[in-house]
Amino acid sequence: MTPAPKLTEQQARAIAEQGLRLRNISYDEKTGLRARFDGLSTEVLGRKGEEIMLWTVSYLTAPNSFGFDQEMFFVDIDDSTAEILYIIGPREYIE
Repeated sequence: MTPAPKLTEQQARAIAEQGLRLRNISYDEKTGLRARFDGLSTEVLGRKGEEIMLWTVSYLTAPNSFGFDQEMFFVDIDDSTAEILYIIGPREYIE
């Protein structure tokens, strides 16, 4: 049985929002940030084999005036440290 998360859904969204702001990454505020607790994972990029309690916060890129499609990105957060592990999208990996 997976232990209960230390962070709340609201805290995970706030951590992701702060991380995006610090990296000057905008997102579609209309759809917002969606947080999901994934539980225990050993398949985290760069930390394969380590047991990490993981939150994933998803977001759409901000609409743009050039007509490019919006893309789905994911912010992975370590539940025990409240640290953003990385941000990943279809063609991008951001630490």
